[in-house]
Amino acid sequence: MKKIAVPSSSEIENAYHQLEGGSVVSIQEWVRFSELSRFDPRMAEAWIKRMSKEWKNISPILLRQESLKGVVPASIGLLLEQVEDYALEKKSKKLFRIWKDGVLYLVPPASGESYLIAVHPFASSRILNDAIFPTRSFQVWGFSGSDIFINKALSQKSIREQTSLSVETRSRKLNHFILEKKKKHQPRFVLEDYLSYCDYLISKRIAQMDLKRCKQIQSHGNTKSRFYTIP
Repeated sequence: MKKIAVPSSSEIENAYHQLEGGSVVSIQEWVRFSELSRFDPRMAEAWIKRMSKEWKNISPILLRQESLKGVVPASIGLLLEQVEDYALEKKSKKLFRIWKDGVLYLVPPASGESYLIAVHPFASSRILNDAIFPTRSFQVWGFSGSDIFINKALSQKSIREQTSLSVETRSRKLNHFILEKKKKHQPRFVLEDYLSYCDYLISKRIAQMDLKRCKQIQSHGNTKSRFYTIP
């Protein structure tokens, strides 16, 4: 079984500056840098940002062939999902999706491991939370995790327009939300409370639908003054 070569700090730094700078990134380096992103979230952000600008100049066939030689090809799948979800303008997404499908054709998902390696303390609450509530891009590619590897301050609108949690993850999230409200004896809440609990990884419309479908929750008032209670 192949294992990812643990990088030195200098390898990560050099790769990071290469992605951030103007140096050419080869097909082999795109794959290796995707592996390095598992050891440093900064690498993931730099990879996504650079790929969002250069994907049109990269052969999907060559990138696919090289990625399948890697240890965990699904790493590129996860990063490309986040390029599509958070780093591209809406008008570019349709063509990018076609390109991405070529890169990821028959690329196998991971086997459920944490995407980030040696970043968070082992058995920490963060690791547990990532396993229970993975965001969509992680879940689709067989990883546990919830990070959005972009500058949230620059892309807040893009994030809030997306729903990054699957139906199953949202269901678990809502059940935990209800249990916490009951435990704290806080039966009344508003939509913003649920959105905040989900770290704004779901859209307002989807949040409203989740609450409307939940039989444990009652809705009161009209749209502007609506609030919810847990009987």
